[in-house]
Amino acid sequence: MRISKNIIIPLFVLPLLLLCIACSGSGSPSNSDAEKAIKEALKEDVPSQLSGSFIPSRGAVSVKEIKIIEIGDVQGEGSQQYWSVKVFASGRCKLGNKQEKSFKGETVYILFKDGFGGWKAKQGK
Repeated sequence: MRISKNIIIPLFVLPLLLLCIACSGSGSPSNSDAEKAIKEALKEDVPSQLSGSFIPSRGAVSVKEIKIIEIGDVQGEGSQQYWSVKVFASGRCKLGNKQEKSFKGETVYILFKDGFGGWKAKQGK
């Protein structure tokens, strides 16, 4: 039995086409990626607009909640791409004077990929 070229070509081309479509996504962070990266950033430093203190934070002791409000469109090109993420966060942080304080509120973080493809967050403006 002979198989027609009209059948063979679509059998090989269709999976390749589907693979190309799947890989051509924008590469934007998922809510889960954003939450994880922001939680790590909060462990390093809690922004003063969340802590309500002029004393610098020594990082979150605990993060109770992170809720992604909005992920903006991609900015930059190539390896310099980043996304603005508006977030609500709450928890407890340690201040520079070793006092613990609750934090809660909305702020903006910038999400980007590091040199190994992992998501990182830093405080936005």
